[in-house]
Amino acid sequence: MNNIHQSPSIILASASSSRRQQLEDLGFVFTIKPSGIDEDLYKKNTELSLEKRCQAIAHAKVEKVAKEHPDSLVLGGDQMAALGSEIFNKSETPEQAVQSLMKLQGKTHCLFTALYMQYKDQSFDYLETNKMKMRQLTESQIRKYVEKANPLHCAGSYALERYGIGLFEKIETKDQSAVIGFPLTTLINQMIKWNIPLPFL
Repeated sequence: MNNIHQSPSIILASASSSRRQQLEDLGFVFTIKPSGIDEDLYKKNTELSLEKRCQAIAHAKVEKVAKEHPDSLVLGGDQMAALGSEIFNKSETPEQAVQSLMKLQGKTHCLFTALYMQYKDQSFDYLETNKMKMRQLTESQIRKYVEKANPLHCAGSYALERYGIGLFEKIETKDQSAVIGFPLTTLINQMIKWNIPLPFL
């Protein structure tokens, strides 16, 4: 950890409460500036694979904010839950969450987590593919989970940090934090490579 540079201002280009909480739990001081991009335009681009669509959304968020703050470290990401070619958009109502989980229960789906970071003339791109095997669940169990956890605005309509871990029989991932929001091990490793101070070391 030698030759650490002065800490730049950090901007989270996202309105995600999960990503915000992850950074706060690590002690980072940052500002939140949601990009306001239209994510649906990227999701509907069938010329790109699902993984590339997820990455494109993360890029667009960060690039828009970074143009206005060229000296800041700008962090952004996106998550996309998909069963085969079907994308499960974030639920706006409890009933939408129930219907999404009813389709996913008993099956294995992919949760793509994209991370994009930009700092001055440097950028970093990463994608984690999490394979999520959901338990066989009854509609009654799913409704109870949705009522208890209120997993709205979450990819796949579940939140591991809010009882969601109990929905799954098996999770295949390199970094479980990637299922929550940011793949923190990867994010921290890149900060170290860029000589950015960490608040806990």
